[in-house]
Amino acid sequence: MRKAALEAFLAERHGRFIFAYNNIHTNQVVYSLTRNLNNYRALDQITFVGKKSKPSKLRKDLWKPLLTVTFPTPYQGLIAFRQLQEYRRMHEFCWRTQRTLSSFDDQKNPRSARTKWLMDQKANSVADLAAVLLGFEKKERDRLSMVKYADGIDEAAEHKQKIKDAKAAIAAREAEKARKRKEARLARIAEMKSRKKKWPWSKQAEAEDEGRAEEEAVEVEEEEIEIPPEKEFVQEPGLKMRRAAKLLAKQKAAELTAEFKALKREHWGAKAERKKEIEKEKERVQAELDKLKSLWKEDKKVSVTLLPPARLEAFRDIWGELYKQIEPTMQIENVVMIEWANAEDIDLAPAWPQVNHTVMYGTAAEKKIARHTAPHPVALLQESAEANEEVAESEVEEDEQTGLTAQDDGKTTKESESNEGFLSGPFARVRGLFLSGGSNAGDRPQV
Repeated sequence: MRKAALEAFLAERHGRFIFAYNNIHTNQVVYSLTRNLNNYRALDQITFVGKKSKPSKLRKDLWKPLLTVTFPTPYQGLIAFRQLQEYRRMHEFCWRTQRTLSSFDDQKNPRSARTKWLMDQKANSVADLAAVLLGFEKKERDRLSMVKYADGIDEAAEHKQKIKDAKAAIAAREAEKARKRKEARLARIAEMKSRKKKWPWSKQAEAEDEGRAEEEAVEVEEEEIEIPPEKEFVQEPGLKMRRAAKLLAKQKAAELTAEFKALKREHWGAKAERKKEIEKEKERVQAELDKLKSLWKEDKKVSVTLLPPARLEAFRDIWGELYKQIEPTMQIENVVMIEWANAEDIDLAPAWPQVNHTVMYGTAAEKKIARHTAPHPVALLQESAEANEEVAESEVEEDEQTGLTAQDDGKTTKESESNEGFLSGPFARVRGLFLSGGSNAGDRPQV
């Protein structure tokens, strides 16, 4: 059970942590998703740029931790891991400029100097990490603007519906008043004819009498109905947002087309009752397809004006749904933590987003012991301690249900003491940091 719980614990967090190691002689950098460097995966990241630039195997005494990055979700960590490797490849293959080449001409051995310069990727790696995080920050701003735009579409549609309802209520009230006036006038005429008055009324007196009767008969409660001002406050998106929405709309249209073809195939061999249902489904799918195709059949000019009312209904159902599902959250502000082996390396990047920085080793003793393996990330230590408590509580509940307690069986007590915490082995530091009162993760100073 403990092994399965440990595997599940690690699988859920695969990709959340990125470990960077650098060579103490050449400043080469490799990235890893695990604390322990894999010889083959690490060597695949090292590019041959000259003689003795790529070793046959890694020496643990030459590689030390550079930094550890903790992301809130595995999705963000895996995206960052891929981008960091791509940036490093760009540094190694796309550096050729006349100015760079001429800088090695004055040296005695320009080829060797160029090789050492290409191998030194420490500063580039730190700057790449800052660029990746800044890119995440920009993506999150764009995503929030898209969600805000989608919410604005719904808000504008509700505003338009309020105007429509208010006008309908006013029209209904006016129609009711006209109907009652007509009924009162007809009733007054009938009453005057039935009296058969002996003296003639003047036309003016008759009109005044009829008007008073109508006013008395028409008693419609006039509630104050306010019509909201005619305004459309949803702006059209920019070019990138339009392209993203059109791309997603085309993907959805492809799915609907496949569904439509499947319905046509099913229609041939279906019974009469089922054929009617299939026809309705085909009409629904075709209507959705027509709406989606209207997005990319419009003119390609990007307008910065407000959405016209005619297009508001079409965009409400399509763009709103697509924008809200365009991309998972990329929030990094105050939730990404970077642990540094050397806090001075922070200055290698020109700018950083608002993330948390801390040192990798809380004490000098920890720094001396952990030479070639990075310590456990702070977030992992905290989560593993919580997982330990949950597993311990579940085991206690199981023991209570089965009736096997420590008093009944001394063997069970010994086993539980020897296996305290399911995160044993590679997670043995958890007990030392959280259960034995040692130096915990909170003791690490913030940078």
